[in-house]
Parts: sequence; structure tokens; C-alpha cells
Amino acid sequence: MISCSNEEKKNANKGAVAKAYDEYLFANSIELPPPGTNSADSINKINDQINKWLIDQIINEQSINQLPTDIQKDIEHKVNAYRNELYAFAYQREITRQKMDTLIADSIIQSYYEKYISNYLLDAPYLRFIYVKCDKKTFVKEIEDWIKDSIDIHNLEDFCTEELQVCHLYPDSWVSQKQFDAKLGDIKLDMTKVRSGNAYFKIKEDNVHYLLRILEYKDKGDPAPISFVRNDIQTILLNKKKEDFFNSLKQRLLKKELDNGNVKIFE
Repeated sequence: MISCSNEEKKNANKGAVAKAYDEYLFANSIELPPPGTNSADSINKINDQINKWLIDQIINEQSINQLPTDIQKDIEHKVNAYRNELYAFAYQREITRQKMDTLIADSIIQSYYEKYISNYLLDAPYLRFIYVKCDKKTFVKEIEDWIKDSIDIHNLEDFCTEELQVCHLYPDSWVSQKQFDAKLGDIKLDMTKVRSGNAYFKIKEDNVHYLLRILEYKDKGDPAPISFVRNDIQTILLNKKKEDFFNSLKQRLLKKELDNGNVKIFE
């Protein structure tokens, strides 16, 4: 009794606010009410947390004492299995961080893409293009020089920024046909030329010039650009690389521990 009393005093000095069987609840585990809460409400909220903790401990104790042995064994088995999974997951993550090269070469991604290209087909048309809407006639010839045969992004960006012109200057970006049509509004194009994947358009309406260069077009059912699926492929290849790495590691560890006599296989 003296020993228990001393232990309780010791934990009370550490900030214990409640005890259930051999467990203690400490003040730093209590969530304090927000500033401005009146004293009565603060006390009630703290007491509610203490009571909930006590009830949880009591239910846990009753469960351990009263559940049939077979159910307790089944729970212990599940707890142990889950604990082992957590340890294994944390170990694999740490070993990966320390020991495994997680880079996937572009050539390997390209090779996988080409091998399984039938898995990466577009569900809608997409295209790459450059587009400038210009309401300043004096600049049309210059813009045409920057966009028609070769692309001068630097000058196009400077012009559109300084003259506040509407434009789309992302030659490497793929845009869906739906987004493309919405960007052009009422402007109609010869879709045969658009689908060719390399076409230039110059259209004038109400003193506004529309200069557009189609760089590449992919129809529905065509293989998706590799930039669309690169991250997915990289994830697949990285997971496969991890799997191979850990299978090899497991076999090396098994051989080592068998050789050291730490694990054994009986006849």
C-alpha cells in the first residue's frame, strides 16, 4: 500500500490527473478549451475528457477480463500481425531511402511506353499549338515572322505582355480539342488542316487578327503523348524496382541468418 501510494504521488507530481488500474492520464494529454471559455465550461470540458479516458480504460479492462480466451487470442494475433506490418513498412521505407536508387531512366520509361502503348490511348482529341489574337495591325507581320515557320517564344511573350494581347504561348503543352475550341470562340478552322498536325492560320475579323500555328494533333484513340502518362509509368516502374529490390534483400537476409544459425528449417 505504501509502494502504491508513493507511486501515485510520484505520478501526481508529474502532472497525472487520473489513474485507471496501472495506467495514468497526464495533464499534457488533455486538450485545453479555447481562450475566452468561461471557467465553468472549461472545467466541464476537461472533466468530460477525463471521464471518457476512464471509461475507455474500464471497458478495455472488462474486455480483457471477460472476453473468451479464443477471442482474446484472435485479437492478439491480429494486433501482432498489424504491428509486424507497420514495422516492415517502416523498415522498407527507411531502407529504400538509404540504399535504393529510386531514379528511373528516361530510356526505360520510353521502352515501357512503347511496349505497352496500347494501354495508353486517348479518350478525346488533343493538340499542341501557338496562338495570338492581335488588334494592332502594325504588329501582324512581325508576329507572323515569329510564329509561321519557326517559333520565337521570347519575342512573342514580350509582345503579348507589353501590348496586352490575348495569346497561348505553350508549344509543349497539350490541350484538349474542347478547350481549344473554347479558346477560339466563334473562329472556325479547316479541321482537315488542323488534323494534319502542322498548319498555319491567319484570320481577320472586325479588324482583329488571329494568328495560329498547329504544331501537333492527336485524335481520339491515338496513343497518348508520353508526357501525359510519364508519371503513371514512372510509378509502375518504381514499384516494380522496389519489389525486385526487397525480394533480393529478403533472400540475402534469409541466407545470412541461416548461415549464422539465427533461423532454422527443421526436417
